[in-house]
Amino acid sequence: MTRVVVQLVSALVHVAVTCDLGVQALAQIANMSPRNFSRAFSREAKVSPAEFVELARLDAARRLLEHDRNPLKTIALNCGFRDGQHMRDVFRRRLGVSPQQYRSSFGMVNAARQNG
Repeated sequence: MTRVVVQLVSALVHVAVTCDLGVQALAQIANMSPRNFSRAFSREAKVSPAEFVELARLDAARRLLEHDRNPLKTIALNCGFRDGQHMRDVFRRRLGVSPQQYRSSFGMVNAARQNG
């Protein structure tokens, strides 16, 4: 798999976090078998496709929590998580905090309180 294909799939993941981004779907985009795609992607990107997708969704959720006042459930769905609990689980595992704690620390609501 060339670096260009990894970059293409990576870019697609970042703009389509709410879509089906399983190995089967990503492999089809890369015109490869799921097994070959997974091995090649992992070798080139240094993370599995599933981990890459999870990190992309986490980044999208972090950005929304920093700048958006929508409910956590809405943000979870807008970032491709199954539900709010799934997003909470990923936040706790990856960042050690809940989405609400993250928003309290980094969100614009907190910034407005500190400046006001």
